[in-house]
Amino acid sequence: MVVPPALKVVHLKPMKKFANIGCLAHEVGWKSQAVTATLEENKKEKAKIHYWKKKQLMRLWKQGKRNREKKIDKFTEVLKTHGFLV
Repeated sequence: MVVPPALKVVHLKPMKKFANIGCLAHEVGWKSQAVTATLEENKKEKAKIHYWKKKQLMRLWKQGKRNREKKIDKFTEVLKTHGFLV
């Protein structure tokens, strides 16, 4: 079971200010709470797409690193025998 307010306390920095824009706007009398809800949904959707792209890039980066290590292993052994690498 997950408690969202507890996660907010754990993940945000202690001295960092934060606010839920929709609740804050509603408290001061703004009538367009639905607008902020749709904007929040759009923001979350964009964040999800950004995170997916970031995961794909990291996967490709790690794969490239493994391929690079396979290609330079023979050169690494030669450099170690001559004392250039420890």
